Amino acid sequence: RLWLEVLADNPGARQFYEHQGMTFVKEIAFTTSTQTSVLYIMEKQL
Repeated sequence: RLWLEVLADNPGARQFYEHQGMTFVKEIAFTTSTQTSVLYIMEKQL
């Protein structure tokens, strides 16, 4: 199984990965000392 993370505010990347056969798994928050970003976890069965 192949996993990746894509920024939620990058719909073009999500669409590209979906076209490559990736599917949405879940949404997570990634926090640094200065910001929080929402990431989509995607996967593809190999």
